[in-house]
Parts: sequence; structure tokens; C-alpha cells
Amino acid sequence: MSVEAAVTYEKSILNSKAALINVLKHISKYKELRKNELDKKAEIRDTLHRVHVAINKIKKALPEEEDYVKPVKTATTAEEGLGEVKESLAEVPTSSLERELLEIKERLNKLD
Repeated sequence: MSVEAAVTYEKSILNSKAALINVLKHISKYKELRKNELDKKAEIRDTLHRVHVAINKIKKALPEEEDYVKPVKTATTAEEGLGEVKESLAEVPTSSLERELLEIKERLNKLD
């Protein structure tokens, strides 16, 4: 074996060792990150459990719910519902910007 071949093999071995050391560094950083992740996850789980317990205590302190049925508002036609909305908009303007906006909408409706 020649000296040049020995030097090449030595460089190859040293490069392989350097690559393995870098891989080990990455693995140790990954382990550290994973440990931190699991710690944070456990912290969050504990916090959520405490919040859940607190919410349940508050629910127990409140009076029980009655069956509530939300009244359903029905419009006979879409135009009637839109007309009601326009009427309510006409009654509500409080600021000058809202009035201007309403005037612009009315002009647009006249053009249609």
C-alpha cells in the first residue's frame, strides 16, 4: 500500500468520524428538544385538567339549565326580509359616516 493511499484512507476515516460526531450532536439536540416538548405537553395537559376542574366547579355552582328553545324568525319572502333590513338601516344611522353610506346605498338602489 502506498503512502498516498494510506493518507486517502486516513482522510476518509477522519471524515467519517466527523460525520458521525455531527450525527451524534444532532441526536442529542433532538433528544433535548423532544424532552422539552414532552415537558411542555405535560404542563399543558395539567393546566387543561385544572381548567376543566375549575369549569366543572363553576357549572355546579350555577343553577341548572332549563330547556331553552330559540324562537325561529321566518320571513315569507326574501324581499320582505330585505325590506325590513333596509327599514331598520334607515332608522339606525347615528354618525355622519353611516348617513353618507346609507345615502350612497339608496342612490345605488335607485340606479338599479
